[in-house]
Amino acid sequence: MDLPPELRCWVLEHVLGTTIWPERLYDNSVVLGSGLQAPLPSRSELHPFSYHIATTTSPGPNYAIFRVSRTIHAEALQLGWQVCRKHFKSGIDFEHVTQCPNAPTTWNWLTRIQLAFNGPSFFNFLGIQVMPSIVFNHGRSKGPLLQGISTLKDLELEFHDPYARDDDQAWYGVPGIRKFPCHKTYVDWTMTFLFPFIKGIPKVRLSGHVKTDIKQKWTQILETEYRERNEDWRTHGFNWDNAMNSILRISPANL
Repeated sequence: MDLPPELRCWVLEHVLGTTIWPERLYDNSVVLGSGLQAPLPSRSELHPFSYHIATTTSPGPNYAIFRVSRTIHAEALQLGWQVCRKHFKSGIDFEHVTQCPNAPTTWNWLTRIQLAFNGPSFFNFLGIQVMPSIVFNHGRSKGPLLQGISTLKDLELEFHDPYARDDDQAWYGVPGIRKFPCHKTYVDWTMTFLFPFIKGIPKVRLSGHVKTDIKQKWTQILETEYRERNEDWRTHGFNWDNAMNSILRISPANL
């Protein structure tokens, strides 16, 4: 293609697709994947208290682009691995793929990541247990996996629709506490639990079902923390220990 590099990249990105859900194969290699297809119980538009099964589909890469020519194959492959954001639907998937022994080494393929976990998956990933009091188990936390990705520059945290399905709730099924947590509080607490593992990432963005004030609060906290990360004499405006203690002291009756 006789086009300037920027336009060439744009065309390839448009044809290939930018939503990559990487998969780990049985031979312990990682591929760009085939997209995401999952049944999602959602509220019917006709009746807000009834449910129907809908299929949420996120298309995978358009692999036909790789058959055009050797040059296009090489450029599209580099684009898919190095430029496109990698999406993960659960902590198990994230660990399974990122810790693969035969992961790509030619490119910095984990520079842009999206974590689209539901409530239980975020809590399990971070070592948070509701029993029914909230317990932070440092030994079970997978948060250090995020810290261990030195190439990670852009992290998106997507929060699910709290009304889509019951088992997306952070402590669904735990006896003795309220069935459905306040979603705004859940997002705020999840960001508090994530903070020590993501504060060194240059760009962190909250997306999905997030209240504007919570998004603004955490955008400011994380931007300030990253900007002043080398100035240890400053408080940076956020006391994580106090925030954690406040959460862990809450009684089950007040959850």
